[in-house]
Amino acid sequence: MLQSYLPGNPKEEHPGSGGCKQEEGNNRNMFGGFDPRFLAEASNVKVGITKKLQSHAGDQIIKKKNPRPEKKEEVVEEKEIRKRKHLKGEHEGCGECEEKTRTHYYLRREWHEHKGQQDGKEESRERYKERGEGSNVLEESLCTLKLHENIADPSHADIFNPRAGRLRAINSLTLPVLKLLRLSAQLVKLYKSDIYVPHWSMNANSVASVTHMTNR
Repeated sequence: MLQSYLPGNPKEEHPGSGGCKQEEGNNRNMFGGFDPRFLAEASNVKVGITKKLQSHAGDQIIKKKNPRPEKKEEVVEEKEIRKRKHLKGEHEGCGECEEKTRTHYYLRREWHEHKGQQDGKEESRERYKERGEGSNVLEESLCTLKLHENIADPSHADIFNPRAGRLRAINSLTLPVLKLLRLSAQLVKLYKSDIYVPHWSMNANSVASVTHMTNR
């Protein structure tokens, strides 16, 4: 039986085994029949390596010389370095944390001050709205407020009846300055034989003044 071996000479590496097959020769290497240059080109290695693979001396198994063992001291030192870096990062992180906390405190204080000012403005605005009858979102300055209105002009009567008379009302929508004064006014013009019945207001006090009266 003819045997071939991948690189190496098991007979020399294990001299105690297979001694009876010594006559098969020492050149039963599967790379032995190839040109070393062809093997080097096909395997993309140096020619010297292919010659070692074809060698009969048993040293063709290439081993790493003096592999560097992992020393326990180096592992301990690496862990110590990582620990120091971690502690240093925590120390720097504490400084950054204090700075962020201080900044957050000042921002919160400024926010509360700003919010207090806004709340004060809102309260003033609410009180201003409560004095009037609502806002139409159009604010006017005191210098441009209209201060005069002819309530007796019949062409602007709110209610008109040819047999009874007419009524004209002035409020903050007609004359915005009345919102600041919290006042309103009505003018009633009655014809003869008409009656002005008593009436009341749900959210204000009323004063009636008669300027001309010819009937009882």
